Amino acid sequence: MSKKKKRKNKQHSKKIATNTSSPSILEEKSAASSRIEAEELKASIKPKEPEAPRSKEEIEEERNAGSLKRYIRSIKKDWQLEKDTMKQMETRRERIGYFLFYHKWHILVISLVLFTIVYGSVAIITKKDFAYNCVVVNDSYNQKFSDELETTIKNCISYNEKKEIITISPYSTDITNYSPGYYGGDTGMQSIFAQMTDYLIDTIIADKDVIEWFSMDDNFCNLKDTLPSDVYQELEPYIVTCKDSSGKEFPYGLDISNTKVYKKGNCHLKEPVISIFNTTRNLEKAITVIKEIYELN
Repeated sequence: MSKKKKRKNKQHSKKIATNTSSPSILEEKSAASSRIEAEELKASIKPKEPEAPRSKEEIEEERNAGSLKRYIRSIKKDWQLEKDTMKQMETRRERIGYFLFYHKWHILVISLVLFTIVYGSVAIITKKDFAYNCVVVNDSYNQKFSDELETTIKNCISYNEKKEIITISPYSTDITNYSPGYYGGDTGMQSIFAQMTDYLIDTIIADKDVIEWFSMDDNFCNLKDTLPSDVYQELEPYIVTCKDSSGKEFPYGLDISNTKVYKKGNCHLKEPVISIFNTTRNLEKAITVIKEIYELN
């Protein structure tokens, strides 16, 4: 290699080294700009003011404070921190976004609690009481009989439709599986017992064997003592006697197999009997319903 070419290569190597080691004008400007921004950011951040030392009285009060007071104090402190943090935000959108992000679970829980309170209050206020409730046992799939019975009851008793309801409660049960007085069997028996003990059943319509089963636990009114004497005399041909817990027979039911309600409703019960529960709250209405069924009004 000639001396001239060596000198040329040496100059080229120096030039490359110079270009790679020294920053360009653009790089210098960018670095200067970053330094300026960093200084401005540093100047904008205010150092946290040191907390004033607490007095002995404050320390003693904190120590003696109850858990509730300490909890309330911590909530106030956290809320003040939240306010100070949101004050440093420039836009309302940022503040709302911050609040929703950190408090979404609190909002959800509070909303659920309020919904439960409002829903429960509405349910209590709008709940209707029983104006009359008749239980039908072992003909629960016969909607026609329930409708006919409900129409008959509505035609003969007065009630406030806004606050009260008339219901026909159909249930199914097999009393051959249980001893008299045992109500812990199937759901039908349990439901009847629950309503009976809450004074929510007025009358029951069922086959004679079911009425006899219930009568042995002293559940029914003695119709001779309950019905007016003239009404009892007219209904005496339909009287059904059943034994009570002592084994004595009393007029606890009435055969309804020849009534219009039974026939029009296409009732499936073979020996249909109606009885008045001794826990009824609507004895006068029950008597009126029986008179309507037998067309004595």
